Amino acid sequence: MRRTIMAGLVLVASISAANAESVFESAGELYGVDPTLLRSISMTESSVYPWTLNFGGNAFYLPDREAMVRTFKASRSRPWLVTVVYRDKRPSRRIFFKHGDDASAFGLRKRADRAVRSAKVVHIDIDNVDIGLMQVNWRWHGKEFSSIDQMSQTHANVMYAAQMLRSQIKQYGLFRGVGYYHSRSSPRWRHYYRKVRRSYASLTNGS
Repeated sequence: MRRTIMAGLVLVASISAANAESVFESAGELYGVDPTLLRSISMTESSVYPWTLNFGGNAFYLPDREAMVRTFKASRSRPWLVTVVYRDKRPSRRIFFKHGDDASAFGLRKRADRAVRSAKVVHIDIDNVDIGLMQVNWRWHGKEFSSIDQMSQTHANVMYAAQMLRSQIKQYGLFRGVGYYHSRSSPRWRHYYRKVRRSYASLTNGS
């Protein structure tokens, strides 16, 4: 079952990556940004997988856009997340809860199950969530979109990221402009720039 799920995600990822290429090209041409740089950032952010949500380090790779939107909406009223990891090959489970007491009780029950390796309970910041192919942050950029439905669309997600990246590079230069896509604090932006640079090199090596 796990192999079937993983194979399905790999297939979707390969198709999605192929579809994303045309969007990178279009966004790059429109905003004057190197399309390979956009893809490098996407590799760093989401592994070029468009149906990705990340709640402060808790990443979700969903099977399609509808599932991503449903997961995002579910989190709005249920900010407690329990991640259950099993000892066998079953995929881990993630369940949102409205109240911390309910999440803690569920986690405690699961940890008592010998089939469970761990049941981690965390309170997530429901606004600090990165969305889609380019992992655009909801807190800082959500207001620029009409809704999560628009923000989760690959074309809109990449176009907005390209526009933002162009503005930052123009204002701060390439080094800081790319680093600031992730964070304005040092050394985080410097570390991020190096990661993107490695992704870029992997895409252009031998070309």
